[in-house]
This record gives sequence, C-alpha cells and structure tokens, in this order.
Amino acid sequence: MLRITVHDEESRWRMQLEGKLAGAWARQAAETWRSANPAGKPVEIDLTGVTVIDDCGLNLLREMKKSGAHLHTRGVKMSAVIGEVDGPSSGTSPCGWVRHLF
Repeated sequence: MLRITVHDEESRWRMQLEGKLAGAWARQAAETWRSANPAGKPVEIDLTGVTVIDDCGLNLLREMKKSGAHLHTRGVKMSAVIGEVDGPSSGTSPCGWVRHLF
C-alpha cells in the first residue's frame, strides 16, 4: 500500500509518499506526479515514509530527479537507495527487484 499526499503550497509543490513505492503503487505515484501543475514552484518529493522500493519506484525517482525535483529522505538505507538514482539504470525488468528499507 502507498499513501500519496499532495501539498500544493504557495512557495512549493510537495508530494509525500508513505509505504511501498513498488509495482502498481509506483505507477500510481507516477500518475499523480505527472498530472501535477506546480506552476514554476520548486517540487519536493518526501520519501521519509517509504518502506519498500523496487525498480519501478527507482526509475520513477530517477525521472523525478532528472526533471529537477528535490528528493527528501531520512535514514541510511534510503539515502543509499537515493544514491543509486544518480547511477545508471539497473538493466533489470521494470519491477525486477524489491528493497525493504525498514
């Protein structure tokens, strides 16, 4: 399960994710993010509540970061995963691996 909360504030657009950023839930997060209209505001993706991520989620984070979004994380494991966002794609199937963060 993934909870997606959008905060469209005056100074920024923020999407808060809590739960599993994997499979169909990652696709749902992608749809929410792509349908946003931040109107030139900074975009922040709050990942502090994410507990699981797979290739779908990692690919989405790569796309978000490439577009200029700031990825907000907490914890050593999630920070390491986010470090992979800057690296090359894993080359596996879109939802091939799953990483549990807690």
